[in-house]
Amino acid sequence: MTMTMLSGKKRIAIVGLAVAATLAFAPRAAAIPEAAASSKAPYYLSLGDSLAQGGQPIGGPWSPSAPPGYNQGYTDQLFKLERERYPQLREVKLGCGGETTTTFRFGGSFCTYEGGSQLAEAAAFLEEHGDEVAFVTIDIGGNDV
Repeated sequence: MTMTMLSGKKRIAIVGLAVAATLAFAPRAAAIPEAAASSKAPYYLSLGDSLAQGGQPIGGPWSPSAPPGYNQGYTDQLFKLERERYPQLREVKLGCGGETTTTFRFGGSFCTYEGGSQLAEAAAFLEEHGDEVAFVTIDIGGNDV
């Protein structure tokens, strides 16, 4: 029972970190017009598991970048909606199907990242492009159950 409670506490802590990270970047959304008007196009960074990558149980058309049903997730829809307002917006999808809160932080998932983990890759991207990032979404934890 203690192990279950500890796992739950860890999950809550990690989800709290993810929410805090998202909120930390929320004020950047107000800067989109400025970023869109600058010489550098703004980015939308999506992080997390298969839902962040675009995996959906609803099916969908084939595309060169993903099998049918895995190219029209909520991140793709958000990107399309915001791209209408900000034509220069670029999407960076770091999500990975099967990602857990542990593999997100330490690596070892089905995906490989130059930084070793998705979190390290995201941190490096934000370090390099932080002032150009308009949106950040994180969807993680569903594979921890």
